[in-house]
Amino acid sequence: MCKIWDTYEWKKKSESGTKNRASNDSTNKRPRARHTGGSLGFDEHRIRQVR
Repeated sequence: MCKIWDTYEWKKKSESGTKNRASNDSTNKRPRARHTGGSLGFDEHRIRQVR
């Protein structure tokens, strides 16, 4: 695994990914994406059922 991580190609991908994660979108209006979207949590489902 160390041989793979020590290649030029891998380092280039790593630097690109690091830069992409640290940047905002092109309009700089939104912060970077967080992976908190998707299905509702248990508590939110319970609250919505009571309504």
